[in-house]
This record gives sequence, C-alpha cells and structure tokens, in this order.
Amino acid sequence: MGDLKQASTEGIKTVAVSWGYQDEKILAKESSNFILTRPQDTGSLIPKLMLY
Repeated sequence: MGDLKQASTEGIKTVAVSWGYQDEKILAKESSNFILTRPQDTGSLIPKLMLY
C-alpha cells in the first residue's frame, strides 16, 4: 500500500487491482484513482488514463 500512498503524494495517478493481495474495500480507502475488478478491464482503462 505504500506505493499507492507515495504515488498520491507525488501527484501520480494510480491503478489498483482487486484480484491481488488487498481487497477492493482496502484499496478504496487508499485513494487509488482507478480500481480494476477484472483483468479484462485493463484495455478499457487506457483511454481513461489518456484523458485523466
């Protein structure tokens, strides 16, 4: 979770995934800009990152 906190401090947008070690509720508390719940969603995130 330290990487999400550090990125936020530096103004870097973050993407977290709910199929890893932490569940979605914990990731949401860490203020990730995006949380993916399925690996298939990765491709649809790219255009969003370009606009962010």
